[in-house]
Amino acid sequence: MEKKREEIASLEKQLSEAKSYLLALEDSMKLVCRVGDNDNAEAALRPGTDLDKAREFLRKSGKAMHVSKIIEGTGKELSKANRVSLSGSLGNYVRKGLIFTRPAPNTFGLVEFEENDGTADVDAPADPPDGFGEDENDGDDEFGEVASKPAMVKPVPVRPVPAALPAKPVVAPVEEDHVPF
Repeated sequence: MEKKREEIASLEKQLSEAKSYLLALEDSMKLVCRVGDNDNAEAALRPGTDLDKAREFLRKSGKAMHVSKIIEGTGKELSKANRVSLSGSLGNYVRKGLIFTRPAPNTFGLVEFEENDGTADVDAPADPPDGFGEDENDGDDEFGEVASKPAMVKPVPVRPVPAALPAKPVVAPVEEDHVPF
């Protein structure tokens, strides 16, 4: 009987060590999935979660959309709590540069979308027009001379100082045992 008890104790010790090893492997896998590159980031979204549904909805639409449209597209009720929750979760991935982008306030897209995902103003000029930001009158006055205007300085009001200030500030005596707190 004693021999069997020793055998059971030995097997329990091996089982405990094997469980510890398995937990360490599971923790390592979680870290690899979270810290990995964008390929691993795809696996980081668990199937069926709100973020996975949002990603699938954005893929189907093919462009960035407002968070309200995303919520409606995923089949959830449009409420402030749902909007705040989804915006916060998507924003977390945006800050990390994974999966989602934020091309405009409360508008989310996917990193895999092309540079122009339909949210940018295509008709906007790339560069400002010539002379942008320059003064229309070149500083010449009506006689062709450069007008030099002195900088206008706004006077700062000065508070009058009382004439009779005591030479030494009056300080109340402090008792050694007295703590003012």
